[in-house]
Amino acid sequence: MSTVTVTIDGLVASGKAGTTILELAKDMGIHIPTLCYNAHLSPAGACRVCLVEEEKSGTLLASCVAPIAPGMIIQTHSPKVLETRKMVVTLMLASHPESCLLCDKGNRCQLRQIASELDIGLLDLYKLPNYSGTIEVNPFIQRDLSKCILCGKCIRADQDLVVEGAIDYSRRGFDAQPATLQDQPLDQSGCTFCGTCVVLCPTGALSEKDKLSVDTAASKIPSVCPYCACGCSLLLGTNGGKVVEASPNGQKDSVNYPTLCVKGRYGLEFINSPDRLKTPLIRKGEKLVECAWEEALDCVADGLQRVRNQHGPDTLAFLGSARCTNEENYLLQKLARGVAETNNIDHGSSFHRLPAPHVFGPGLAWGAMTNPIQDLEESKCILVIGANPEETAPIVAYKIKRAVRLRGARLILIDPRWTKLAPFARSWLRPKWGTDAALILSFIRVILDEKIWERIGIEVNPEGLDRLWEEISPFDLTWAEQETGISKEVMRNSAREFAGGQPAAIVFGNGAWPNGDGVSCLHALINLALLTGTAGVRGGGLYPLGKESNGQGARDMGMLPDFLPGYQSPEDSVIGKKFAETWGKSLPRQKGLTALEMVKGAQDGKIRGMYIMGENPIRSFPDGPYVKQALTKLDFLVVQDLFLTETAKLAKVILPACSFAEKEGTMTSAERRLQRLMEATKPVGQSLPDWKILVEVSRRMGLSKDYGSPQEVMDEINALVPIYGGITYDRLAKGSLFWPCWDDHDPGHAHFFEKGWSWSPKYFLNLPRFNSHERKERGNNSFRLILGSTLWHFGSGTRSFRSPKLKGFYGQRILQINPEDAGKLGLKEGSRVKISAPQKEMSLGISCQEGLPPGTLFLPVSPGEENVYDLLPFPSDWPMDFPAKKTIEVKVERI
Repeated sequence: MSTVTVTIDGLVASGKAGTTILELAKDMGIHIPTLCYNAHLSPAGACRVCLVEEEKSGTLLASCVAPIAPGMIIQTHSPKVLETRKMVVTLMLASHPESCLLCDKGNRCQLRQIASELDIGLLDLYKLPNYSGTIEVNPFIQRDLSKCILCGKCIRADQDLVVEGAIDYSRRGFDAQPATLQDQPLDQSGCTFCGTCVVLCPTGALSEKDKLSVDTAASKIPSVCPYCACGCSLLLGTNGGKVVEASPNGQKDSVNYPTLCVKGRYGLEFINSPDRLKTPLIRKGEKLVECAWEEALDCVADGLQRVRNQHGPDTLAFLGSARCTNEENYLLQKLARGVAETNNIDHGSSFHRLPAPHVFGPGLAWGAMTNPIQDLEESKCILVIGANPEETAPIVAYKIKRAVRLRGARLILIDPRWTKLAPFARSWLRPKWGTDAALILSFIRVILDEKIWERIGIEVNPEGLDRLWEEISPFDLTWAEQETGISKEVMRNSAREFAGGQPAAIVFGNGAWPNGDGVSCLHALINLALLTGTAGVRGGGLYPLGKESNGQGARDMGMLPDFLPGYQSPEDSVIGKKFAETWGKSLPRQKGLTALEMVKGAQDGKIRGMYIMGENPIRSFPDGPYVKQALTKLDFLVVQDLFLTETAKLAKVILPACSFAEKEGTMTSAERRLQRLMEATKPVGQSLPDWKILVEVSRRMGLSKDYGSPQEVMDEINALVPIYGGITYDRLAKGSLFWPCWDDHDPGHAHFFEKGWSWSPKYFLNLPRFNSHERKERGNNSFRLILGSTLWHFGSGTRSFRSPKLKGFYGQRILQINPEDAGKLGLKEGSRVKISAPQKEMSLGISCQEGLPPGTLFLPVSPGEENVYDLLPFPSDWPMDFPAKKTIEVKVERI
């Protein structure tokens, strides 16, 4: 691209052709005031505050939209520019209300800041009446359009960043304003209340409703969102020792830019919840009573040692949390392996985790994303299967929609149920339930039959190709059509579209293996990626969607029954020796139990003691009554958490922990990005950071190493975990890092294939024996119930349900049903029904959704007195390498 040389304020500079005057001036350090401009939005030239003068012609140009041209001489603060700029701002103020003292923006109002820069005081213009009142129709955002300056930032944020299309310009002339279609309320417009428009609004036209505090944040501390696995960068605003607001960090290299989702923006009220545990509790008789930390910690150490000494180390089990930091998960697995001498270690909910790391292997990052999420915007074709990122990973959904809407990417959506990505899809394939693997095999069959891999230049190993041909030969398109219900022509066209749309990305979630046949589907997806070169290019990649904020970090830190930190094998004597020399303890070598196996072990009397950190399995595991019964049988249970959860109520000792806002540490997102947590506010009551509690318990149980800070824990991780070898707090203070990061000189690798483990597109994974989809005849009132996620809550709701805004907006469970099915049962919108599973019944209101296939019900998992996971049986025979299924056959009766 050619360069263009211009002169700005007497300084000569060059920029690429197409660069705007404003962009080049910013690079030169020259300040030009703006109101409608934002680096993340398409330029609009709406406010005219950024006017500059082209000296040769005397023309005034809007610098945010005017490209540089050869020989230009630009003046940014000439008398003509200042006079015009002052008049523009004066006219804006003439129709702006004098309510600065009461306005939410206060001194942060960009209009007032620019007026001050231009020395605009009292106006000598007639004030234009422009009162529209404050519109309050939802619990999140309020609009006062009398303060609107028509900069269009909110509209462009909606359409360019989150790509929702909820608002646009309405009316003309003096009556123009940003509005929803037909001025309907925001909650009926499709708005997801991400708050991006509020963040970017330069005045007080948009503001947060019912803020945590009327005080403006006195300081803003960098942090990381504690909800999904996207790893959004936050700024936590604090005042008076409390978190009063949350906003996106807005850094250019962050995954979220100036966006968040509704939970990250408005769902952090649990930090200041009055329900927080403030002191340690110990059980005396039937009651839990407050006690000193010393007594509680001594009791924990004595109880764990007693169980180990009486029954053996493998009667102990440790369940960690994907919401705790890397350092805390590392310390918990060290306590289990180095002190208790057991590999009975696991983490997180049985529903939200990814398939086990060994299913992916080292060549595919052990199940982490192979590419950064930002790469999705560079993809030419995106395949989404078994996932609904609009609900579980909104930032991923923003990227997909931006790629489609703004860059012309093609989206292939595989989902029997309508989701908000369906309108963006070039091809929306709706296979029969449980036949995703068959559909992916049809793609591979087409690519092999037509030798598309040759045309797109993919190198394959002849021997591996022959084996793949042999394995897939029984599965032709006729078979796939019978299995999936999708026509051969549609499958053929979709396969060609994916293979020909390189670079292509594959985004997948746990919905791709609902019937226990996960290995077949996952191996088919990986082989499809290898056959098309998807996994090894920029703009391509595999994107497994984990659901927990630090689920990736927990896996990295060895919170697994068969891997040490860094996916190192406990059976390897050399690695075992390395850890033993550092810890001063020998390590157990045999594989331990998964989380579900721990619960079953407690039920069977094989597990006698458990340490649970940051998890509530009675609410987050299938069949809560079974889990509760199992935990009740334990000789000793200690729970470390923020709240007195259902699980904590059974414990012998309860240890109050700090929230993410009250401690330091690091988190690793699904894209392998590490970021630092900073302490934004002091701990509540006597609560302590999880890492400090674990250090005290370990010291009492004989582990000699004492840590003074999480940074010292990370130093030990650097020495033992090669992929984290170059991750240090000093480097993270300057910005995020991706693993693998081998040493202090390694910049880290967002693209795993650049300098990760060696992998080859020449070899394919074996396809396990494929089980054809079983077709069962159902009765008239028998349905398949799918339990799914909702944007408005997270997991079991321990945190999100303590946000009054989220609870107020989405506090009632609604069962979704196909209108045709509803009609057959004599039901209509709002009717109440009873659903009956083999072990539980539940009463619910219904909503008719045409996007649901007949015979299928969908129930978003949201908090409430009754736990919807109790509808599911405990999965004793489920393959433990995959998350527990969230489907069950139920009967429906009208109430």
